[in-house]
Amino acid sequence: KRLGLDTAKSFVKEYEGYRKQLAKPYLTERSVSEKLVKEAYERLKQEVRASHLLIQVNEYAEPSDTLAAFKRIQELRKRIVKGEKFEDIAFKFSYDKSVSRNKGDLGYFTALQMVYPFESMAYDTKVGEISPVFRTKFGYHILKVTDKRKSNGSVKAAHIMIRATEGLEEADSIAAHNKVIELAKQLKEDPTKWNDLCTQFSDDYRTRNEGGELAWFSSGNMLPSFESATFALKNKGDISAPVKTPYGWHLIRLIDRKPLESFEKLEPVLKQKVTKDSRAALQERFFIQRLKKENRFVENKSVNQLIMSELDSTLLSANWKYSQANKALKTEVFKIEKKSFSLTNFYDYVLKSQKRQGKDVTASAYMRVLYQNFVTTELTNFEESQLETKYAEFAHLTKEYYEGILLFQIMDKNVWSKALSDKKGLDIYYNSHKNKYQWKPRAEASIFNLATEKDLEKLKEDLKEPYFRTEEVGSIIHLIYDKGADQPKNKVENIEKFLKIVTKNKEYNVLLTSYSAAKENSKISTNRIKSIKERFTTQNIDTERFIIKQIQKADERVSKEEGHIIVEIVSNSAKVLEKRYNKDKPLSLQVEEGLFEKGANKFLNAIDWKSGTYTLKEDGRIQYIVVKSIREGEVKALSSVRGTVISDYQKHLEEEWIKGLETTFKVKVNQKVIDKLIKN
Repeated sequence: KRLGLDTAKSFVKEYEGYRKQLAKPYLTERSVSEKLVKEAYERLKQEVRASHLLIQVNEYAEPSDTLAAFKRIQELRKRIVKGEKFEDIAFKFSYDKSVSRNKGDLGYFTALQMVYPFESMAYDTKVGEISPVFRTKFGYHILKVTDKRKSNGSVKAAHIMIRATEGLEEADSIAAHNKVIELAKQLKEDPTKWNDLCTQFSDDYRTRNEGGELAWFSSGNMLPSFESATFALKNKGDISAPVKTPYGWHLIRLIDRKPLESFEKLEPVLKQKVTKDSRAALQERFFIQRLKKENRFVENKSVNQLIMSELDSTLLSANWKYSQANKALKTEVFKIEKKSFSLTNFYDYVLKSQKRQGKDVTASAYMRVLYQNFVTTELTNFEESQLETKYAEFAHLTKEYYEGILLFQIMDKNVWSKALSDKKGLDIYYNSHKNKYQWKPRAEASIFNLATEKDLEKLKEDLKEPYFRTEEVGSIIHLIYDKGADQPKNKVENIEKFLKIVTKNKEYNVLLTSYSAAKENSKISTNRIKSIKERFTTQNIDTERFIIKQIQKADERVSKEEGHIIVEIVSNSAKVLEKRYNKDKPLSLQVEEGLFEKGANKFLNAIDWKSGTYTLKEDGRIQYIVVKSIREGEVKALSSVRGTVISDYQKHLEEEWIKGLETTFKVKVNQKVIDKLIKN
C-alpha cells in the first residue's frame, strides 16, 4: 500500500474479477441448487435409452408460431400412439440432423448430458411409453423411452497404445495396424505376457512401465470408442480387440470396476456441474423471485406499453436507436428499494445489449426478452452491492483476496519476475551452486529388442554401416546424366515428396552416391553434386546434412556407363531400422536409444556399467545392447535445468527480501499468548 499498488488499474481490475467469482455462490438460490444436486445424483444411478422427435421453434418466437409448432407435434404424437412406428415418423419429420443416421435413437445417456427439461422428461417417462409434448430452447419434443438400466459406474483399465494419429503416412498407418494385430494375437495365446508386451511396445510412455494402467474413469470421461470397448469387458483381466481412436490403436485390459460413488464424494463435482447446466435457468427464476420480495421490487403497471413505445424492426438487425424527444423517457419502469430505473435506463441497456436475430424472431418478442434480462441484471447488481453488509463471511473472503493479490504483486516484483528477467543474477547463482545440479552417471546407448537370433545376426551386419537408409516411400531419387553434362536428363517424379520428408525430419541427412574413377569423371561428378546441393539449399536444407560418397568401382546400384547419381535419405538413428525389420513381421524389432541415467532402464541395470555390446534373453525376446560411452556424474548445463535453477533462485531472492523487510518492520511476538494457544 505504501507503494500505491492498491490504486493501480491492473490491481483494481484483477480484484474486481475475483470479487465477482466469490460473489457467484451468493447470487443463486441455494435451496433450489441443493435439491437439483440431489436429484442429479439419483438420476446418475440410472442410464436411459430413448428416441426423440423435434419440431424446431425459436425460443423467442411469437405465440402464433409457437402454437403452430405445438399443433404439428401433437398431430405426429397421435399418429405414433395410434400405431405408426416412432422411428418412421421421426425419420420423416424430425428436425434433428442426426435423424438421418439414427432414426431418432439417441442411445444411452444419464444425468447432466442433456438439457434439463429433456433429461427430466426422459427419466419421468416409463419404458415403452411416449412422453407428452414438452419444450426446450430448441423447440418441441416427444420421447419414446426404449430402455433403462443401472449405471455402469466406473472402471479401472490398462491399455497398450500403438500411435497412429490422423494424417499419418499410409505405410506407417498400415504398419501400426499390423503391429496391434500381432500384439492382439500374442495376447490371445498368452494373456500373461501383457506387462512385458506393454513395456516393450506401448507408445504411451507415461503408462507403459506400469503395465499401461490408467486412472479410474466413468461414462463421458474418455473418447467414445475407447469408453464403449472398456465398459463392454465383463471380467477382470479381459482384453479387448484392437480399438481405434484419434491417437492410434489400443488394446484394453479390464483391471477392476466399481459402482457409482457415494453422494458425499460426488457432491462437490455435481454442484459445479449443476451451476453450468441448463438447470441454472430454474435456479435463476427462483432467485429473482426472492430478490423481488426482499428488495421491494415495484413495477410500473404500464411497463409493456412503455417499453414498446419506440419499437421498430431495426432491433432485429442490432441497429435500433431511440428518440431523445420521447416524453416518456424519464418515466419509472420499476424500483428496487428506493432506487428508481427509468425508461431511459432500459433503452440504454438495449443499445448495448442488442444483437442480430434470425428470421423467425419478432421485434416485440425480442424486446420483451431484453426487458426481462434488464430486470434480472439490475436485481442481481443490487444484491451483489449488498453482499459485504449481508454476509460477514463474504466480507472476510474479499478482504483475504484483496490482501492476497497485493502480496502476489509485490512478490512477483521482488521475486518471481525478477528471477526470470535477471539473467546476470541467475548466472551468478548457478555458477555458485553447480554442485546441486549434477547428472547421475549416464550411458549413451542403443537397446534393440529382437524376436529371433536371425534378426540379431542381421542387425549386427546393419550396425556396421555408418548410417541407415530410411526406406520411406519417396526417399530415393535416381539422376541420369548424358556424358559430360552437369544437369540430369531424366525427369524426377517424386522430388517434392523427397523434399517434404527431408525438411520435415531434421534428423535425416542426404546421401549422394556417384561413380568417379578417373580424374575427368571425378571433376564432372563434383560439379553435378554441387548443382544438386545448390538446389536443395534453396529449400532450407543445410549443407551440413549432405554426405558425399564417391565410389571408384561401379556396382549394381551405380552405373559407370549411364552417368548415374543416387540421392537418398539416411539417418544416424537406428530407429529407422524398425520399419525395415517389421515390414513383414510387425514385432521383429523395437529400438530405444539415447542417454540413460543409471537405474532408469531395467536392461541397462542388468549389464556391466561400461562401453561394449551385451546380449540378454528375457521372456522369449532378445535384448541386444550397444553402450557407446559412459558419462560419469557431470554438471548439468544451465539450459537443461533452467526451470529448477530459476525456482531455486526465486527462493534465494525471497529469503534475501524477507531479511530486508525484517530490518525495516520490527515484529514483536507475545510468547505468553502463543504458549497458551498451544496448551489449549
